[in-house]
Amino acid sequence: MSALVSSYVRWEQRLPWLLSELRVPAEGIVQVGAHTGQEVAALTRCGFRRMVLIEPNPEHIGALDRELSRHHAAAGLPPPPDGRPPREIVLAAAGREHGRATLYITEYDQQASPLPPLPPMAVVRQETIAVVPVRDVQHGCNVLVVDAQGTELDVLAGADLRRLQLAVVEGSTGARYSGGSTLKSIADFMRARGWRPVAHWAHANPDVVDVAWLAPTRPGAGGIRSEERSDEAGWRRLPGAPSERSERERHGPGAGGIRSEERSDEAGWRRLPGAPSERSERERHGPGLPQERSARVLRDRQGGGFQ
Repeated sequence: MSALVSSYVRWEQRLPWLLSELRVPAEGIVQVGAHTGQEVAALTRCGFRRMVLIEPNPEHIGALDRELSRHHAAAGLPPPPDGRPPREIVLAAAGREHGRATLYITEYDQQASPLPPLPPMAVVRQETIAVVPVRDVQHGCNVLVVDAQGTELDVLAGADLRRLQLAVVEGSTGARYSGGSTLKSIADFMRARGWRPVAHWAHANPDVVDVAWLAPTRPGAGGIRSEERSDEAGWRRLPGAPSERSERERHGPGAGGIRSEERSDEAGWRRLPGAPSERSERERHGPGLPQERSARVLRDRQGGGFQ
């Protein structure tokens, strides 16, 4: 049996299998760095009753709304047992504590980060955004997904790991952002808290890897059965998974195209507990700061639309 599996298949395509292998129920999921909701359909197929999507870029909120409505709201899944809304969108970055940060947005905006990017990435604009800890929004969720572009350690430090059973965290062999985390620093953090890796999936760029971590309280799952064959780099490819060459031919050298999304209006947003009010922000910073944004949560309770 192999303790680790990997392939060029994206992590969300293998998550249903991994949940089954580890006997982790699909109760609720927090996704940090949800971008435009590319994974919502796959996460819905997992059967998660509750989805909390955290995204700092306000331009992507409309896309997240549409993806959740199109897939999760339409799936007819049972509501969360604790009465919490089945779908929430959090307009903020995830971090250790409540606060503010600068979002550095690059030309390829899926690489936007609260940390300055290292070359060859270049910043095209900046926004001041809210920061919230995952622990304040993770209620009813037992799975965490982190794609935080170098701030993974801050995200994990702000989460209550004791209430989670599985975490999928993206990392890279070397830092891509100033002061950013790496696969090693993430592994050191998780192992120090008793978590252990149970699966990994390399991107088309093999220096970037998604690693699945199992909580120390989960019984069983001493290893994941080996379904793959090894390649020359030591990775194991699942049966039927596309090769790195075929991925490059399909998507090019990068990670695929980015859909252009419309900006949603802000009617009905609700402020997170502890987030600074607009009045307090004006008192602290003065008027004329159109890009200052407080953390807001958009909730869809009955599938009738976000409010």
